[in-house]
Amino acid sequence: MKFLVTVSAVALLTCSLVADVTAKKAQDASKAPAKQEASDDKKGSDSSAEMPKPSPEMKKLARMISGRWQVEEKYEVSAMTPQGGEGKGTAVIHRGPGGLSLITNYNSTSSLGEVQGAGITTWSPEEKVHKQFWVDNGSPAGALWSGKWEGDSLVYTATQKMGDQMTYWRETCCGRQ
Repeated sequence: MKFLVTVSAVALLTCSLVADVTAKKAQDASKAPAKQEASDDKKGSDSSAEMPKPSPEMKKLARMISGRWQVEEKYEVSAMTPQGGEGKGTAVIHRGPGGLSLITNYNSTSSLGEVQGAGITTWSPEEKVHKQFWVDNGSPAGALWSGKWEGDSLVYTATQKMGDQMTYWRETCCGRQ
């Protein structure tokens, strides 16, 4: 399978993520009254509570792009790529927990160097767009991308501050070649 990524920007998108994950500690059983424990057990077995289901939009996207892809990158002329540029690599895309998201692992090499990245894509029913949080090995923060269908292509856009200037990104994927 072949996956073409076209990137238009003033500079190459590179990001990284610092995650702070905190876990809620369970209440100490010795301090909880027996009556409370029974009540908590009942909540866990409530059959009326349903887990969310994947949206039709996520099902469609998963059918289209899940798998291993050969990636070709084309960079337009910009301050970071004065003569443009090209790269090649791979993207492995699979369904996330419950099918509610897609997880992308990305590796490529170009005249700009090696890029190792990861993204999590979801569907926002309120905004009617795909949202992707993207991180990679080149800068200190991640970027939130919004994706909308334009014909057969899913077009992602993002704005990111790089140094003192704002950079507008546009990436097209999933289109027929």
